[in-house]
Amino acid sequence: MRPTVSETPAAARTRPGITVPMLLVLGGLSAVPPLSFDMYLPALPEVAKNLGVPEAQIQLTLSACLLGLAFGQLFGGPISDSLGRRRPLLVGVGGYAIASLACAFAPTASALVVLRFGQGLLGGVAVVIARAIVRDREEGAAAARVFSLLAIVSGIAPVVAPLIGGLLINVTSWRGIFVVLSLLGAVGLLAVTGVLPETLRREDRHVGGVRETWVVTKRVGRDRRLIGFAMTAAFAAGGLFFYLSCSSFVFQDIYGLTAAEYSVIFAVNAVGLMLIGLANARLVRRHEPATMLRVGVIQAVVGALAMCVALWLDLGLPGLIPTLLLSLLSLPLIVPNATALALAPFGREAGTVSALIGVSQFAVGALASPLAGVGGGVTQFSMAFGMLIMGVLALVTRKALVPA
Repeated sequence: MRPTVSETPAAARTRPGITVPMLLVLGGLSAVPPLSFDMYLPALPEVAKNLGVPEAQIQLTLSACLLGLAFGQLFGGPISDSLGRRRPLLVGVGGYAIASLACAFAPTASALVVLRFGQGLLGGVAVVIARAIVRDREEGAAAARVFSLLAIVSGIAPVVAPLIGGLLINVTSWRGIFVVLSLLGAVGLLAVTGVLPETLRREDRHVGGVRETWVVTKRVGRDRRLIGFAMTAAFAAGGLFFYLSCSSFVFQDIYGLTAAEYSVIFAVNAVGLMLIGLANARLVRRHEPATMLRVGVIQAVVGALAMCVALWLDLGLPGLIPTLLLSLLSLPLIVPNATALALAPFGREAGTVSALIGVSQFAVGALASPLAGVGGGVTQFSMAFGMLIMGVLALVTRKALVPA
C-alpha cells in the first residue's frame, strides 16, 4: 500500500465519522454552485432589460460567478489547512449570504458582475471546505459513500434550481432571487454554527503562514497520483458540461422537442444520475472505489462511442437517448470515487487537495462549454464527440497517472 504523505499519529487515529445532521449540512454546502448558477438563469432576459444592457453583457455575470467559485476553492482549501475548517467556513457561508443580498441591490451591470464574482468566491470557500471535512472524518470506502451521497444533492440542485428561479421570477423581480439566495445562505450559516464542529485537529494544522501554505500547495500539486485522480474526475465532469451546453439546442432545435418534452428528458437523466449515485454508495461497501472508478471510466467511453455510432446510423432519438444516458450514468461512478481516492493519502493537506480537485473540474468545464460550439455551431455530433473526447481523456489519464 502506498504510504500516506502526511499522516501523523494524531491523524491516524480512528475518525469519528460523519453524522446524519452533518451529512445534511454538507449536502447543502455542496449545492451552493448549482443554486448560485442555475437559479439565476430564468431571470437573465429581465436583468438585461432592467439594467439596460445587452444580454451578452449580462452573460458576464455567469462567467464571474464561475470564476469566483474556482478561485474561492483555490484559496479556501489551503487557508482551512492552516486555520482549521470551522472559522473559514463560517466566513465563507456568512459572506456568501451578504454578497447575495448585495447582488439584489446592484445598481449597474458592472456592479453586478463584481458582486457575482464575490458571491462565487465566498461560495467556493464553503464548497471546498465541505469536501475537506469529509476527509477529516472518513476515509476509503466510507469517504466514497459520503461523496456519492453529496453527489446526489449536486445532481438534484441543477434540476430544481431553474424551476425555483422560474417560479420566483413570476412572483418577484430578478432581485428577489438574490434575496432568496441570501436567506438560504443565512440558514446555512445557522446550520454550520449549530451542527458542524471543528474537524481538523490543532496539531494537524499548518502553522507556517502564507509561505508554508504555498509550499504545501506546490508539493501536493506535484503528486502524480493526485493529479491522475483529479483530472480523471475533471474530464468526466467535462463530459457533463458538454451535455449541459448542448442538450437544449440538440433536443429542441434539431429534434424539434418542446421545452416541456426536453425537461422530461433532462429530469430522467438527472434521476438516473441520482439512482446510480445511491447504487455507488452501496457498491463501495463490497467493491474497492478503484474498481468502481475503472468501471465508470470504461462506461463513459463505451456510452459516448455508442452515441456516435447511433448518430452515424441516423437512429434518431431512440438511438440517442439511451446511449446518452449510458454515458452520463458513468459520472456517479467516477467523480465520488476519484475524489475519495485523491484525498485518501492526505490528512493535513485535505483542504489544499480538495481545492485542486474543485478547480480542475471548473477549469475543464469552463473550456468544454465554448468548445461545444466550435466548427459550425452546436449539433448532436459536437455533443457526442465532445463527450467521447472527455471520456477517452479520463480513461487515458487514469491509466497513465494512477497505479493499478
